[in-house]
Order: sequence, then C-alpha cells, then structure tokens
Amino acid sequence: EVCILCLIMFVGTLTLTGLGIAFESVVVNAIGALVVAVVMLVAFTLVLKPIIAKANAYFLIQNCLMFSTSGASFYFFTDTKEQYKEGPHFSTFFYTSVLGVGGAACS
Repeated sequence: EVCILCLIMFVGTLTLTGLGIAFESVVVNAIGALVVAVVMLVAFTLVLKPIIAKANAYFLIQNCLMFSTSGASFYFFTDTKEQYKEGPHFSTFFYTSVLGVGGAACS
C-alpha cells in the first residue's frame, strides 16, 4: 500500500516537473497541480485508515491554500536604490546566508 502511494507521489512529481518545463502557461500548470492534488487526495483517502486520511486531507488542503510572501520579501530586501529607494538594499549573499543562518539559529 505504502509503495503504491510512493509511486503515485513520484508520478505526480514527474508530471508537475514536466508541465513546468514544457509549458510556460500559468493556467496549464495550475490545472496540472489541481489534478495532481485531487489524485493524491483520492489515493490517500482510499488506501489509508479514515483517521489518518482525514489528517492527511487537512494538511493537503491547508498547504494548497497557504499564502507565502517569501518571494516578495526577497525582492524587497535585495532591491537596489534604483528599484526601490526606501528599501534596506541587502546583498543577495547577506540575505540568503547571514539572515538565513541567523533566523535558523534563533528559531
């Protein structure tokens, strides 16, 4: 059972990777991601015990609806003076290494 689920996840990963490489359309990639998510949800619901399947469904839906600002944060902190005068203007190295290690050490 678990090996079949791993195989389904592997195929889903390959599918999304292939779509991302082959198509630049956001709509095509979004539809592909939605189809893969539904297939994963159905597969895990059918194979796992109901209590585990419900928890898995919750985490899948929560991650699908999560809003991330990490990309926007990167550009805000690393923009040059010409791009954004009021920004902190950190270097890419400083933002990714020093702030990343410092944040990990403090958490």
